[in-house]
Amino acid sequence: AGMVAADALASRGFEDLHVFDMGRRATGGRASVRRTQEGYFFNHGLQFLRLDSPKVSSLAAEWERAGALMEWTGRHGRLDASTGNFAPRSDCEPGAHPGFCSFLEPGKLYVNGGLTEHLRRKNEPGVRVELGCKVSAIDGSGGEGGAAGPWRLRGSKFGEPVHTFGDFDAVVFTDAMAGRKGSPGHVLLNGEVELGSLFPVLDEVRVKPVFSLMVAYARGDVSCDFDAASVVGSEAFQFVSAENAKPNYDAVGVDCDSFVALSTFERAEDLLERHPQQKNFKFVEQTKDYLDPIQADLLANFESLLGCEGKVPVYAKAQRWGGAFYSSGGGGVSRGLKSYVDEGRMIALCGDYCCETSTAENAVLSGLDAAERLAGMLP
Repeated sequence: AGMVAADALASRGFEDLHVFDMGRRATGGRASVRRTQEGYFFNHGLQFLRLDSPKVSSLAAEWERAGALMEWTGRHGRLDASTGNFAPRSDCEPGAHPGFCSFLEPGKLYVNGGLTEHLRRKNEPGVRVELGCKVSAIDGSGGEGGAAGPWRLRGSKFGEPVHTFGDFDAVVFTDAMAGRKGSPGHVLLNGEVELGSLFPVLDEVRVKPVFSLMVAYARGDVSCDFDAASVVGSEAFQFVSAENAKPNYDAVGVDCDSFVALSTFERAEDLLERHPQQKNFKFVEQTKDYLDPIQADLLANFESLLGCEGKVPVYAKAQRWGGAFYSSGGGGVSRGLKSYVDEGRMIALCGDYCCETSTAENAVLSGLDAAERLAGMLP
């Protein structure tokens, strides 16, 4: 949502746009990929995109031509974990069982070919992206009590505290964690005001966490009759993908079969009860000691799902996505809003958490909506 909003504003002629990203290696957040030191490659977050809305179809075509999106075809369908039966996507009745993020519904599927990095390069130097940044405070210098901009942003960069990022006429927040105490993205306005008091939707957002399992086996050790499957009948997983079959697969120096499996929401909640992600209002770091028991649990279920018990993976790693998906019952959602803007303060929210369903397409639409609304207010 953030890079799309910046791109949309840049296309309208706005300059001196800044994007502050908490990611240390690259932009993208949940849409980023994992490249390990050993050379393994995983789409450990966003599995695919559907861009069916007429409003984004032309953008999708443009991004595909640039290689920033790649069409994903293959042996896709539904896997029944209780029977082991696989039904191709073409045999799945539309609307009967849409599958994980509507994976089984008709329509074009894309994988990320580096979309946010493409938008970053396309708009330089008018859009400046800074990585490793955690904005924790915005302080206003205008209006009564500093209640309006320009806004001075403060926080940390690559762990170094008390970093001033600069003064800005308008600020767009794209992470719902900005309104969640104890989260890495939590932000206070003028030292005391919670963003939720300005945007009630932030207090109404409900987080739906998942865990992803990244696992690789020696070539040929695991037999798989599909490239990706929306899973039913499993207590552990809702989606499994063979990474080698994705057009963006980019492993280096390793010969293996790689997979990503996304947990069900229920299994994630169960794991988080045993391994909380927050203690004393502080997020627990994803250390090896924290992740190892989670990885062991998920790996055992993965082996059972694909019938590869006894095969030893050459790589396995779990990833906690505490804010993987969102649900919101906010009034704005019921009115069809895609973004929220405080016109007096020139502060906006955008992201999939602003929308009725938590999808990549809605993140794009929300970023476009926020940019369009701010463009009409900025000088």
